[in-house]
Amino acid sequence: MSEDKTQKLTDANSFEERVLDALAALNTRMASFENELSGVKNHLASFENELLGVKDHLASFEDKLNARMASFENQLSTVKDHLMSLGLRLTSLEEKVDVRLRETRPIWEGVNARLTAIEDLLDNLNIKFGVFAEEMAKMRGEHERMRRRVVALEDEHRAS
Repeated sequence: MSEDKTQKLTDANSFEERVLDALAALNTRMASFENELSGVKNHLASFENELLGVKDHLASFEDKLNARMASFENQLSTVKDHLMSLGLRLTSLEEKVDVRLRETRPIWEGVNARLTAIEDLLDNLNIKFGVFAEEMAKMRGEHERMRRRVVALEDEHRAS
C-alpha cells in the first residue's frame, strides 16, 4: 500500500499540478470576468453619457417650458388688462346712455303725445271721409235717378 501512495505522487496529476491547473483556470475565468466587467463598465459609462444627454435635454426643455409659461402668463395678464379696460369703457358708455335717456325722455314723451293726437285726428278724418264717400254715393245714385227721370220726361215730351 505504501508503494501505491508514492506512485500517485509521481503521477501526472499530482496535487501541485492540480492546484496549478485550478489556479490557471481561475486566472482564465478571472480574466474573462475582468473583460466582462470592463464591458459592463464601458456600457455603464455609455449609459451615463446618454443619461447626461437626457438630463441636458430635459433642462433645455424645462427652460423652454418656463419661458413659454412666462410668455403665457404675460399674455394672460395683457388679456386681463384689456378686459378690465373694456369693462370700464362699457360702464362709461352705460352711464352716457342713461344720461342721454334722461335728457331725451321729455322730447320723446312730447313726440309720442303729438303722434297720439295725429292718430286721433286721422281716425276722425277717416270717419268723415267714409261719411263723405257714402254721401257722394247717395248723391250719385240720386243724380242717376234724376237723370233717368229727365230722359223719360224728355222722351214723353218728344212723343207728345
